[in-house]
Amino acid sequence: MSVSKVPPNGRILKWASQFVAAPEVGVNNIFFLDLLKWAAFAIFFYVPTYYLMDLNTFIYFAALAMPGFFFAFATSLVWKRARRIPAVEAMPVTAKDLHISVLKPMCDLDPRLRENLESFANLSAPDEFQVFMCLARESDSGYPVAAEFAKRYPKRFKLVVGSEPDLGNPKISQVVHAMEKETKLSCNPFLWISESNVEASQEFMEHLVKTWKHANVENRTPTLVHAPLVGVYGNGIAARMERMCLSSEFNPLAEVAYYFDKFGVIGKTYFLHRDDVEQIGGLRRFGNFLGEDHLIGEAFYRSGRLVCCNLATRNVLGDMSIWSFFSRHARWAVMRRALQTGPFVLEPLINVLWPAVFVLARLIPSWCLIIYFIIRSTLDFVNYVLLVPEEDVHFLDILAVPLKEILIAAAWIRACFVRIVHWRGGQIITVGPESTIVHKAD
Repeated sequence: MSVSKVPPNGRILKWASQFVAAPEVGVNNIFFLDLLKWAAFAIFFYVPTYYLMDLNTFIYFAALAMPGFFFAFATSLVWKRARRIPAVEAMPVTAKDLHISVLKPMCDLDPRLRENLESFANLSAPDEFQVFMCLARESDSGYPVAAEFAKRYPKRFKLVVGSEPDLGNPKISQVVHAMEKETKLSCNPFLWISESNVEASQEFMEHLVKTWKHANVENRTPTLVHAPLVGVYGNGIAARMERMCLSSEFNPLAEVAYYFDKFGVIGKTYFLHRDDVEQIGGLRRFGNFLGEDHLIGEAFYRSGRLVCCNLATRNVLGDMSIWSFFSRHARWAVMRRALQTGPFVLEPLINVLWPAVFVLARLIPSWCLIIYFIIRSTLDFVNYVLLVPEEDVHFLDILAVPLKEILIAAAWIRACFVRIVHWRGGQIITVGPESTIVHKAD
């Protein structure tokens, strides 16, 4: 992975890292210190408003503190996640542990596809480590690149073309088809499902292995390891919004679910043992659901163990348009509504819709909305900085947060009335309960 020069804002980030740095004590012991810091941060913004408003207005404004306090609390959980756990780091990684089959579903020519695949080619692993590039058809625009890598690295990269016609989910359809060939060629003990727009590193691969081994030290049970998510690279304002959104939407919400002993799962990266696939009934059973990430995570949560590692998946972004950003999050909003209606209905309480309603009803002054955007922008940026190296940070991304919040709110409103999503490759899919694929058309 190439490392770029430290940006001019490096001193700011170093100052921030000193502020958030924890004393050299155990992770669990510093958790309450984290909460104290973030509570102080929230109070810094909210308490002075008491002296700027009359009592009635302050009561309404106190209700608006919900998004700020919620994300301050959630961010403290991400803060804890970002710290390395000594027991996990101490786990040894042997050559046998790296007998891994990477299943990489591909569709179209993803941004930096060659660089993404090259990052897997550069991993230091035994010959048994293999990457199975899964494409539905040879006419796919990503096929020439996949064929190129299969030719350049014949021992590491294998090209599998085809899908299961009875499965409506393109990703699962390709993965299930590829697993049949993978079983004949390698049958490695570990499976790593990694989407084509993901960049790998030696540290990340070994951390997945360490996390899985640590989770199974005391008793072996079906275990799925997934990872937080960060967006990297990309150009334009939509890419700036996406970098802020991926870190600040998925990671904090998942962490809150873990805190209350509920399951939350983030896609893009799955690491598991081959034997555990059958323990959850096989991957084919999820092939006609659009929210397969959520359902696979739920299956492991109920029949085994769901573990989130401490390093983030690097989701590579490209040149994004505002429409592509909106379409992507509109699709995810529809799936959230289908999978978890209760939490979906409550989403406005933690995004810009909540304060916007108060402002439109003239219950609070409009400048309170500006305060909300300041708080949310700050927390979004902190969520991102916690999980990416300093050289990947784009300080100006913080300016894209207000527009990102407005578009996310619009996607939520759309999902309340529409069940149709636009999928990659131009497919139009109608989503039913539990994200069932009701109808699919090209």
